[in-house]
Amino acid sequence: MSKNLNTNEETHESMATALPEFKGYTVDIRLGQFRKVSRKDNPSIEFLDFDSAEGKKLVIEYIQSLDEFSMDADIPEPTDGSCSHKHIELIGKVLGYDIARCIKCGKHFV
Repeated sequence: MSKNLNTNEETHESMATALPEFKGYTVDIRLGQFRKVSRKDNPSIEFLDFDSAEGKKLVIEYIQSLDEFSMDADIPEPTDGSCSHKHIELIGKVLGYDIARCIKCGKHFV
């Protein structure tokens, strides 16, 4: 169950979305880590926790790259068919910042 932060309506719909990528890493806010998959000569997965020294630097850059989202704003429907980001759910807190994502398209906001 998730809550639409714009209207406080609860919804039982759950939609799987791809996790966002940043600098070649997949960003997993819920697990607090970056992951990078290599499929070349020697397939491997690199895990980088947010609380590691390198992870902290990368997560700060990631947060700075996110758009700010005002929960109080009246969100107009875009005329070009793109996502309006009307259905936002809070997915975690990173370094004191609330991270939310659009349920429809998966975009992250701070």
